[in-house]
Amino acid sequence: MKEVILVFDACRDQQLIELVADFRSARPDIVVRDFYYTEEQSQLADRLSLPYVYCWASWCIGLCECRTRYALLHDYDAFLLNPQILEDRYRTITERQHEYVGIRFYSENGIDASDELATTFEMILDADFVRKTFCPIDLFNRVSVLNGKSADLDIMLYAQTRAGTGSILPMPEQDMIHPSQVIDQFTRFTMQPNYIPPASNNLLMIPYFISLSESDDMLVSLTGRLASRINAVPFFGKSMDTSRLSYAHALWIEKQALQLERAIYGDIRPSVSKYFEAIRGIPVDRPV
Repeated sequence: MKEVILVFDACRDQQLIELVADFRSARPDIVVRDFYYTEEQSQLADRLSLPYVYCWASWCIGLCECRTRYALLHDYDAFLLNPQILEDRYRTITERQHEYVGIRFYSENGIDASDELATTFEMILDADFVRKTFCPIDLFNRVSVLNGKSADLDIMLYAQTRAGTGSILPMPEQDMIHPSQVIDQFTRFTMQPNYIPPASNNLLMIPYFISLSESDDMLVSLTGRLASRINAVPFFGKSMDTSRLSYAHALWIEKQALQLERAIYGDIRPSVSKYFEAIRGIPVDRPV
């Protein structure tokens, strides 16, 4: 890996400067370059309040600043557990001479696997090809007709229908933790006044993620609230309604967290066990 490009969906401020400094201090062996939104970009994105606008803009900035031929688009809420993942994907795309190599084919919003469009997160791509072939807007979401059917094309999917060859290198389940939609849901929660997280509430993963890097304070505090079976809990200065959470999803996020917990600590911390036990008690469809 030549470098890590960090793109923050905000203007440069002291908190972000210190965050990058901490990263460089912790991993002096990794070259990291950081980029931020301009005032105009930040204000426009905030006015639109759409998660995929931030994602698209950040990836476009990163691809613009990329100095290597190939780049991997990494989701902020994904954790790669196998140190060989990046090397394997780099070797695969160079051997196949494809422009896109994803972990699976996209299969939602009117698109199915037979359309053979690689999902974007953790995709490695030919950044030179993308820059030379497309304008930034070509990478944006759009509703279109794909193979005779209406489809909502996510970021990078429309570009794949226009030029380049894509393929898949599956990523084993044990190699990655990716709750997905954490940032999407958090953006909607903070920006949209009446937002209620869905049955697949992944915001509950955030206190756990914070416990990995800072402290257990938020995790412990929220555990007490959730254990009381109170649907509305304090969350980043607002009240979060957890009533839609399904039992199946509660089990799924617990599985994700415990897999990551074991990968980092070798065991499960008591505070984490209590937190997810409290979460399992929320859903109305839980076993009695």
